[in-house]
Amino acid sequence: MWFYGCGALTVEINDSDQFSASALYLCQHWDSTQGVFVAFLPQLGHRRPTQIMATLDGMVDKDDVHWHELELVDSHTISDVNTFVSPFLRKHTLVPDNAFPVSVSVLRFKNPSASGVVLESLFPFKVSSSWRPRDPLTVISAPFATVNPAIFVGYSSNGTISYASKDRNTLFCDVRYMEGMSGGVALDKDGRIVGLVIGAIKKENGEGELTVVAALPQIVKELSNYPKFDLSAHLTSELGQQAVKQVPTFDGVVALTVKRPGNMTAWGSGVLLDDQTIVTNRHVIDRHILITAWFGDGQSVEVRSAVSPLEGIDLVVLSLVRKVDFKPVQVSSTPLVKGDKLTSIGYGIFFPLSMDSIFPLYSTGIVSKVVSMRLYDDSTESTPALIAASSGCWNGSSGGGVFRQGTNELVGLMSSNGRVLESGEIIPTMSFVIPVELVQEAIGLWRNGKIKTVNERVERLWKLRATHRVKSHGMPKL
Repeated sequence: MWFYGCGALTVEINDSDQFSASALYLCQHWDSTQGVFVAFLPQLGHRRPTQIMATLDGMVDKDDVHWHELELVDSHTISDVNTFVSPFLRKHTLVPDNAFPVSVSVLRFKNPSASGVVLESLFPFKVSSSWRPRDPLTVISAPFATVNPAIFVGYSSNGTISYASKDRNTLFCDVRYMEGMSGGVALDKDGRIVGLVIGAIKKENGEGELTVVAALPQIVKELSNYPKFDLSAHLTSELGQQAVKQVPTFDGVVALTVKRPGNMTAWGSGVLLDDQTIVTNRHVIDRHILITAWFGDGQSVEVRSAVSPLEGIDLVVLSLVRKVDFKPVQVSSTPLVKGDKLTSIGYGIFFPLSMDSIFPLYSTGIVSKVVSMRLYDDSTESTPALIAASSGCWNGSSGGGVFRQGTNELVGLMSSNGRVLESGEIIPTMSFVIPVELVQEAIGLWRNGKIKTVNERVERLWKLRATHRVKSHGMPKL
C-alpha cells in the first residue's frame, strides 16, 4: 500500500541564491523512510544545488522542526503538459520564473534511516479521476515555509477547478498561488489526489491569474522510470473504479468576439436567454463593427442588433441573425440573500486561443451583499440593483452568468471586479453582478420597444460612489 505526505524543500545553489518549494512525498507502507520527493524546481535551471533540505508536516512537532538533506535523483520534462501550456505563453507568463518548459524532479533522503518519517504522519495514496471543472479543489502545500514551518508546512487552500485540457493532463484552478506553492498536492472533495501544482499563469498586463496543476497520471508516467516507484498498476486499479465526469458542452454561457475599428478584436461573455437572444455587458461590445457569438461545440452565429433598453446599467440585449438549437438558461425567481452559494461562468483571462474547442472558466463563491434601491424616480418599491459576490471574475468574464448552486438558475451577469485605486491591484474574488431582476426589466422594455433610464442613485451605485445621506447621531457637544 502506498502513502503520501506534503513536504517543504529549501534549495541552496550558492550562498546568495536560495529558494523554497513544496513537494509530494511517496513511500510504501513497509518502509516509510525509503520514499521519494516529487517537486518542480524551475529556479535550478541547469545548475547543481549545493544543498537541498526537506521537512514534512509530521516532522514539525511542538518544539522543533526537523530538516533532512536530500539528493537530486533526476529531472524530466513533462511533454504533454508543456504542449498544453505552450500556446498560453504568447500572451501570458508562467511563474515561478523559468517554469517553462515544465520539468518534474525526483529526490530522496541522503540518509533514509535517520529521516525519522513515521507512517502515522502520512496519508493513504488515493487517486482521483472523477474531477471536472466547477468541482471544489484543495491544495496542501508549503508556501513561505522558511518563514515559519510550523505555520506554513501543510498549509491548506481551497478553490474551484476552473478549466481543464481535453485530455485531462493539465487543469487550472482559482486557488490563490503563493510563493513556494509549486509542488503542492491538489485534492478533490474526497481527499483523493488530482495532481501537483506547477505554478500560476498570469496575463502580461496583470489582469488575472490561475494556478496550474499537472494531473497525477502525468507525474506517475515520469515515476515509471524508477521501478521501485512505478505506480502505474496502482493508478490503473484506482482509476478503473471511478467514472470520469464529462464536462457539459454548453451551460447557457456564450463567448463573444467583437471586431473593432483598426483591425482590433476584443472578447467577452454573454448569456443565452432564448434561442435568438443574448444579454451581456454594454462595455463588452463598445465600438463594435461585428459581434459573433460562439457556442460550446465551436459553432458561431453573428449578432444582428444590439440594444440597451435600460440606460445607466451596463447591459445590452443582442439579437442573433438566426435561431440556435442550444438550451437557454433557466432564470431564478427566488431572491438572493447574503451567504447564498454561487457559481460564475465566463470566458475570462485567456480566451480566445482557438475556436476549435472552447470552454469557459468556472469559479464558486457566495453572495457577499445585495443592495436594493428604487430603480426609477417614480418607483415606489426597491429592486435588487447590485450584487457583490466572491466568485471569480476576470478580464473577458464580463457578461458571463452567475448561477445559484444546486439549481443552476441564473441570478445575474458578471460586470466587473474590485480594484485597489492606489496600487491598481485587481481583486478577482470581489465581483460586481447585475441582478437578474434588472436583466428581466431590460428584456421587458426591449420587447415593448421602450428605453428607460435608471435614477441617479443607481448610476452612482454602479460607480461605487456614495448613494445614501449621512446622518450622525453622536453625543451633543457641551
